[in-house]
Amino acid sequence: MKQTNDLTNLRSNDPRHLALWILYQVIYEQKEASQLLKEATGKESLKAVDKRLLLTLVYGVLKHHYALRDRLKPLLNVTNLSNKVWLILEIALYQLVFLERVPSYAIVNEAVNMAKVVGEERASGLVNGVLRNVIRESMTDEADSSSDDARVQLFTYDDTDKGLSRRFSIPLKLIKLFRIQYGLTVTKKMLSSFETNPKLSFRVANEKSSREAMIHRMRADGYPVEKSTIVATGIIGLDSSLLTSYYFDQGLITVQDESSQIVALSLKTTDDAIVYDACSAPGGKTSHIAQLVPKGHVFATEIADSKKDLITDNLQRLNLSDRVTVQIADAREADKLFEPEKFDAVLVDAPCSGMGLLRRKPDIRYHKTNQDIVALSVIQREILEAVAPLVKVGGHLVYSTCTLTQQENQLQVLSFLKNHPEFEVSSLEMIESVSPSFLKEALTPEGFLEILPHYAETDGFFIAKLAKRNKL
Repeated sequence: MKQTNDLTNLRSNDPRHLALWILYQVIYEQKEASQLLKEATGKESLKAVDKRLLLTLVYGVLKHHYALRDRLKPLLNVTNLSNKVWLILEIALYQLVFLERVPSYAIVNEAVNMAKVVGEERASGLVNGVLRNVIRESMTDEADSSSDDARVQLFTYDDTDKGLSRRFSIPLKLIKLFRIQYGLTVTKKMLSSFETNPKLSFRVANEKSSREAMIHRMRADGYPVEKSTIVATGIIGLDSSLLTSYYFDQGLITVQDESSQIVALSLKTTDDAIVYDACSAPGGKTSHIAQLVPKGHVFATEIADSKKDLITDNLQRLNLSDRVTVQIADAREADKLFEPEKFDAVLVDAPCSGMGLLRRKPDIRYHKTNQDIVALSVIQREILEAVAPLVKVGGHLVYSTCTLTQQENQLQVLSFLKNHPEFEVSSLEMIESVSPSFLKEALTPEGFLEILPHYAETDGFFIAKLAKRNKL
């Protein structure tokens, strides 16, 4: 296990120990949870059941970080508790609240032992006392105190900004932003949706295969699946078994959120279109566009050299490599790479703060700052400025993000339109293969799509489609 301060004695085959190691790095060292979990779950020594528990503990604590601490604070009479001990207590409390199959005495014992393993022997007694007090407080007159198996409740909060922040473990600045943009009712629905587990969504990746026929075959083979009600290209896996299936290995399906699938569909390209995907990693939308232009071609750029293999590997698995040219380049210099009006369509799936992914990536809430959003907004604007000349007259520019801030979404596009009268908003009321009722719910007064996470338990997305006309 990689050394992190004095956590080196943690056992690399124990999901609770791994959870502590990962949570410490995510919360206090600004590391990315998904990458650390990928490394940890790739260990052969970790059983499948332990991998599931590890994912549950890490994402569970991240989603309830503030509320767990609030429940513990009244029981602590010390002010200098180490970060390690705080996290040990949070991991244990999360299990006491949410994991009913685990006996409470076992949870407490493991937390005490973990404190000793990480060199906090003096705090082990405190850990034992605090957790047993939590359990004792939760006992009712009818409960059998000898069972030591009472389940714990978290606090009830009001609907103030601070109350919502603590209840949903979202930084106060984000709560204020969401309430200003969406109001209290929509904000609460959105925050509640972030606590649910993300769906495992796939896209049918072979234009010769119908979704209905594929679902029929999958079910016959024993895979629990259902069709997406949002996009006609979508399949929902009810467990992770499809990830190691023939269908995935042979490139018949690929992982992609339902909202994300709408982005390429919104381009509405012809079979022979020449398309530019300006920010292509990890390649899901790139491959989707390539699938839609069997007689055309996609030029894709990505600034990070380390991500090129991810894109090309995905294209190879889907048998789409011949339709895509991948270059390592900064999209802010796209006008230096390609001649003017080269493309029938351009997609800018812009780098963004990712707030629409809070269900799938709960650590984002603790990492992104207002300064990050401002800096990203500048990059987004520079990319739009660079790609605008590349769109043919009569062609389209689609701008999309997976975030929920208007500064990166509506305001960014409206500012671009003000400076580029040769572009106008193109309707997204009807998109082939997308549910009309879903589009109606997501359509904004400006004609953009703002897909909020609670509409259908998908990732949050913003999509704007702009048509290029002759300069006025």
